[in-house]
Amino acid sequence: MNFFPTITLLTSTICYAQTFVDSSFQYTATAGEVLTVFSDEEIVAALYSDYELPKGFYSDARDLDNYTGVGYLTRASNRWKQICTDSLPLARQWFQEENNASSARSRLIGETETEKYFEFEIETVSPPHFLQLVRVHKCSYLDRSMHVLGLHPWRNRDFSGWCQGVLNFRPINRNTVREVAEYLWHNSPPAYKAMASFTRDLDTAVCHTIYMLSPAFQDEGENVWADESIPVPPPRRPAHVTLLRLEYLVNKRTGVILLDGKAIRTISVRDNPREIIGSVDTRH
Repeated sequence: MNFFPTITLLTSTICYAQTFVDSSFQYTATAGEVLTVFSDEEIVAALYSDYELPKGFYSDARDLDNYTGVGYLTRASNRWKQICTDSLPLARQWFQEENNASSARSRLIGETETEKYFEFEIETVSPPHFLQLVRVHKCSYLDRSMHVLGLHPWRNRDFSGWCQGVLNFRPINRNTVREVAEYLWHNSPPAYKAMASFTRDLDTAVCHTIYMLSPAFQDEGENVWADESIPVPPPRRPAHVTLLRLEYLVNKRTGVILLDGKAIRTISVRDNPREIIGSVDTRH
């Protein structure tokens, strides 16, 4: 049994991007600016550069480069639902029960508590000794029990009304909605480069919009064998990149969070030389 089956590898995007970063490409997003239009050249510049997020975007309190993964605890009764509690003893009990039932045993080496979650820092018992973080949502901040895991909407392109959970933190305003939206985005695979992030107030809801890139990769060359038994994956390069618009709508009265997504444009790119070879507007 996997200990926490839904793992968000928050460090993987950055490491993966380094395989094709080109210092000749530069992109900077202005903090607080409401950007909704991006040229093909800007999108490709952001794709190939070491740019990651707009200034002021939510960042994890931990230096995640030190960990192989971050997971949010589920229970054996329903592996597709993340759980929440406001009780540290109960969160610790759940963690211990799941750890005892797992074939990949780990030892607890630290605990942390924030306004959003309880966190358990663990190290795998068997070598190699990996460090991982297991978190349990605090119900007082966010209840994700109505959110179904295992679906990555921006892979499916256009969608609407996908429930992300309930924001129980008050007040519900532009600042709190921005934080929960960026927090959810940051912890949802495959979170990639965000081009813009801004909030607007509606009649019955607060809406936070994130424009992001969703690249598709292709293998380059054949597998290179380090020896007769261990294959080394070939380098991967982007084949095309899609600009997506995500809108998190938080009901002012109930706190229910619904997510809408729209594919805006897909750009085909190639290396040697790196250039744009096509662009298709995907809005209908």
